[in-house]
Amino acid sequence: MKKNNVRLRIIIPVIIILAILMSGIIFLFYNHQQNLICENVRSRIDGLTLAFPGRLANDAELMDGLIDFIKTDEDLKVAWIAKDREALLGAAAPILKDLGLKYRVTHFYFHGPDSVNFLRVHNPPRYGDVINRYTMAEADELQSPSYGIELGPLGSFTLRVVHPWSIDGESVGFIELGEEIEHITPYIKRMLHIDLVFFVEKQFLDRKKWREGLKMVGRKGDWDRFRDFVVIDRTIDVTTSNLRDILRTAYHEHADQQFEACFAALKARDDSSPGCSELASETLG
Repeated sequence: MKKNNVRLRIIIPVIIILAILMSGIIFLFYNHQQNLICENVRSRIDGLTLAFPGRLANDAELMDGLIDFIKTDEDLKVAWIAKDREALLGAAAPILKDLGLKYRVTHFYFHGPDSVNFLRVHNPPRYGDVINRYTMAEADELQSPSYGIELGPLGSFTLRVVHPWSIDGESVGFIELGEEIEHITPYIKRMLHIDLVFFVEKQFLDRKKWREGLKMVGRKGDWDRFRDFVVIDRTIDVTTSNLRDILRTAYHEHADQQFEACFAALKARDDSSPGCSELASETLG
């Protein structure tokens, strides 16, 4: 009995110490894993903040060169000087078609010196409105090329490049090219291995014009899926219940935050089994 008591006095503290050590090791391992996950997510967010504007800058540089080439087209010059909208459309439409096929250009404008639109080559019936976008204002003020990503009246994010246009040394107006940016999201997904969801708050959109814009580019959208915003581009299924609930939360409540979402089913190329994924939210300016 005495030997057993001695053994118990020795074994019990040893077991307690081992349990404490194992708990500490498990905690440290878990904490280390969580830190690695956080660092991985943060590095991808940092990569996004560099990759997104970098790709926009590359595309803007390409459109810069295209506009410089367009400015030299004699048929466009003659039609513009004559203020012949039909002739200008006839000369510009084939150019837009070619640029769309080769360089994804979706918007082509001619604006007067007073910033009033004279012709939308991509949507000829709409003209005569004052263009008050900041790219237009900057090009007018500085009399130099300007570019930026802007939300159009039809609810699409468009990269726009605006150039002042001179003929024989006289300032005659502005030429603008634009591209929808949905091709950038799959590019970033491939490069950084992340999924993206772009959405716009409804307060900045007109429902009728938004639907008109979708119809014009042959896309579909669901205005009523979320209360405060509409999804305009995505690389992941936003109808999944957990992700849908997260997106329903006002974005400012989880901007620049990391969170975990468990999916009932993950439909990836390898048909992943149910599980949890580390996600992050980043607000891009």
